[in-house]
Order: sequence, then C-alpha cells, then structure tokens
Amino acid sequence: MAPSVRYCKNTKIYLIITIKAALAILIFLTFFIVGGCNSGNGNNPQPTPSPTPEPECIPIEGDFEQLSEFTDCPTEGLVQICNNYECLVPGFDDPEPLRVGIVPLECVAIDCFDVECQLLNNIFSEVIGSGILTIDEILGNSNFAGTVVIDGGDDVDYECSPLVP
Repeated sequence: MAPSVRYCKNTKIYLIITIKAALAILIFLTFFIVGGCNSGNGNNPQPTPSPTPEPECIPIEGDFEQLSEFTDCPTEGLVQICNNYECLVPGFDDPEPLRVGIVPLECVAIDCFDVECQLLNNIFSEVIGSGILTIDEILGNSNFAGTVVIDGGDDVDYECSPLVP
C-alpha cells in the first residue's frame, strides 16, 4: 500500500504547485495590465490634438478673385465657393431680367464648363427650376457668364455675381 499513498501524495503536491504558479501568473498579468494604463501623467490622460481641418469651401472675400484661379476648369472652383450667387437671366416676357439665385455648394459639375444647379427665387427661399449653366467667361470679382438651359428649354444668356456679406 505504500506505493499508492506515495503516488497520491505526489499528485497533491504537484496540483498545489500548479495552482500556486497559475495564481502567481494571474497576479503578475493583472499588475502588468493595470500598471500599463498609467502613462505617467496621473489619472488625467491628455487627448491627442487633432489637426486643423481644411475649410469645407472657398469664401469670396478680400480681392474677390477666387474663381479666377480656376480658369482651366471653372466648375471645379465654382462648386467649392461658399457664397451664394445672384444671376441675371434676360430674355423672358418681363422686360426686366429674371433674378435667380444659386448655391454653388449644392451644384453638380458635369464637366469643366457645365454645371447643374437648382435655381432659387431672389431671396433663396424656394426652388423655381433647374438649370445647366455653361460657363463661357470668368469676369472680374469672381463673376461669370455664359448660357443656361432652364428646365430643358432654350439656351439663354446669363451673368452671375457672388453675394458678398
């Protein structure tokens, strides 16, 4: 009987040693994980500053020539302009030209010279139609001119000027 008691005693010792080793490893890992969270500045971690974002649009201010930087592809510049534009569209029944507004940020460039925009009434409160504006010329002060097709009608001339606060 002596060998089986000895075997049982060794197994108990081995089991106790294994449990103690597992507890020691668990305690070590707990201290390692908890200690790794402290970066040396107390319990007040400092956020990493984020870079200053680029402006979402190009404001027309100062010399008013922001659109002239896009002579090769004016619609690329126009759809980035923050300011609204007022456009004069002559050629309708009224002797006065039609005054319409466009919001360049809501326009869609078709190619470098054609852009589709919603046409708004002169106080920018309601949509009065849709137009495809062809930019034929960039004038001074970020004004532009060309022809527009309103709601699939005939081409008519227009000239647009930015509204500057």
